Amino acid sequence: MEALLTGTVLYLYGLVPAGVDITGLAAVEEGSDIFLVVRDGIACIASAVPASAYQCPAGASTAAAQLEWVTPRACRHHDVLQRLHRTGTVVPLKFGTLCADAAQVQALLEDHHGAVVALLAQFAGKDEWTLNILVDETALSAALQRDDPDLVRLAEEERCLPEGRAYFARKKLQKATAERVEELRAHVGRAVLERLCRLGIEIALGHDAAASPALLVERARFAELEAALDELEQAHASAFVRFELVGPWPPYSFTTTMGAP
Repeated sequence: MEALLTGTVLYLYGLVPAGVDITGLAAVEEGSDIFLVVRDGIACIASAVPASAYQCPAGASTAAAQLEWVTPRACRHHDVLQRLHRTGTVVPLKFGTLCADAAQVQALLEDHHGAVVALLAQFAGKDEWTLNILVDETALSAALQRDDPDLVRLAEEERCLPEGRAYFARKKLQKATAERVEELRAHVGRAVLERLCRLGIEIALGHDAAASPALLVERARFAELEAALDELEQAHASAFVRFELVGPWPPYSFTTTMGAP
């Protein structure tokens, strides 16, 4: 680890088949060159960066200064991966992944050779998409308060009470409505995940799995995914739900963590 604290280190972008074309790729640091570190048919995309800058980003002491330093570099990191993904297959590494030197990168490639080869095979011809499951809460709440017997009863109670007591009844109605909306949102989310599993689509669940799962989709089957989501929208029209696919991205959410020293 001491090698990462001083001098120049290697910044790692992603893992690719050996021999991939890296012409025209712009490094995370302006003026630096991107190159391949190759081992046994696989390679790591790398460039040299000053170690001190990545230990304490450009002396940034505030959150705003850190964001100003990180943003352009994170964009360049993503651009490298996106361009590699468009023309072939890449296993993305996290922004800020460093290694002391090429020998250490080659050792990583040797240690993780089987896993890298498997991921490259898994990702070939596929894109990551974020599926946003969006619910019109205002419309759904109004429909529930009109049609759900329990909520209709609470609404009637509120209307019949004097203002002071009606306030608390209104809060109770709002709470019960919000809980029912969340129940329906979760129900739709489960139905979507079950349908996608039946289609054989790989899914990565984030912090809010019911709202925005990540999908790994074969490009040749993208129309099939869209058709399935259209059917699900129609089946759950009473929940005022719609689906939004955002992407395509390199398979960030499906990459096994490759720990660099």
